[in-house]
Amino acid sequence: MSGQDVETVRALVDAWNRGDLEATVAHFDPDGTIRLAGIFPGLRREYRGLGEIRQWWRDFRDPWEELTVSAERTIERDGQVLVEVRFNARGRDGLVVERSAAALCTFRDGLLIEFRTFGDWGEALEGSGLEE
Repeated sequence: MSGQDVETVRALVDAWNRGDLEATVAHFDPDGTIRLAGIFPGLRREYRGLGEIRQWWRDFRDPWEELTVSAERTIERDGQVLVEVRFNARGRDGLVVERSAAALCTFRDGLLIEFRTFGDWGEALEGSGLEE
């Protein structure tokens, strides 16, 4: 990974894995949006603005006792970073989940204006218009 926007994605992943809500939110524009693919039940499809992004954080993290993500690969083009992520979690009920997904991160002035998730890398490539 290289480039300023990729470094921001790396810092975002690091903040998420540390469980640092404010460091995570600090990477978003005040009007930033999270658009979800719907692969995790119980979450809204869209969260807009920092208040709702904080709500997404709580909604997403609440069912999990342990939760980490790792950036597996990236493509960076013109203010966007497409990242494949590996999700590893253990639920409070003992459920273990390991899966890959992807996110398209769109930046303006170094901040995320949109974080859009996809069910897998192929879907992300098709939906983003970016190529490997």
